Amino acid sequence: MKVELFLACEGAFCHDGNLTIVGTFNVIKANTFPYKLNVGIALQLSFDEHSEWNEKIKINIYKGNEGNALYTIEGIAPKKQEGKGRLALVANIQGLVIPEENNYRMLLYLGETEKAEYDFNVVAHGK
Repeated sequence: MKVELFLACEGAFCHDGNLTIVGTFNVIKANTFPYKLNVGIALQLSFDEHSEWNEKIKINIYKGNEGNALYTIEGIAPKKQEGKGRLALVANIQGLVIPEENNYRMLLYLGETEKAEYDFNVVAHGK
């Protein structure tokens, strides 16, 4: 499986194989902390008949370089189809709590293997 797309956004939707991504970002301006936000996560994978198929999908969200994840999202991918193709997956999280101004990162795992990273900064409004 190859990761073609992995990002955070204001919202992500998948309908009839069409992936819609609204408002990507890499900086969030917060008025106060802790800060609650709604965030979408978009993921698109491609595969062919030779691809290793990992059904377990996990996304960890970390503050800075801390070793303990603030949040973990886990899911199971559909069974592998024959031939080659793409798989689009989305998650929309309501009320994700950001504790403080910092750099945050999302790590994507397929099985037990880290496959992609997406970083974003949260700053105090006006910076």
